Amino acid sequence: MAKEAKYRPYLTLEQLNYIYSLLSNPPQDVTKIDTHIELRQNFKLLQFKANEGLTNPSYMSNPKVDLETSIGITLEEKRKAAYDKYKEADNSAKLADLTDQEIAYAEVYMYENNLMRTDEEAYYEQYGTLIGYQNDENSPTDMHL
Repeated sequence: MAKEAKYRPYLTLEQLNYIYSLLSNPPQDVTKIDTHIELRQNFKLLQFKANEGLTNPSYMSNPKVDLETSIGITLEEKRKAAYDKYKEADNSAKLADLTDQEIAYAEVYMYENNLMRTDEEAYYEQYGTLIGYQNDENSPTDMHL
């Protein structure tokens, strides 16, 4: 049998576990069954070794750090700043200027600091966001559309 090139994947443990879970399902394409079984066996062994600490990572990457984190701004400070920006947006047009991350930070800040009304909290707990939430007729603003 001729030698074949082998490539070492650079995966996080989370990615490795996810790929293995995908490979654990039987393939639909019967022409790929042998490849599927072979990959599954290889990933099962690699996953076991990684999960049990029997192998060392081949590569350690440095995670990208955003500017705020690199200069020492905490996550709580980011959430507070996003909330302040969110509060200043008094209409839907200004809300559109906020990034999805800023809206998420503002909502977490509001939730953790009891700054939501009861109906907003219930919606947030159910859907994980206030996007799409519509205030009732007694509310003075409709900031979450």
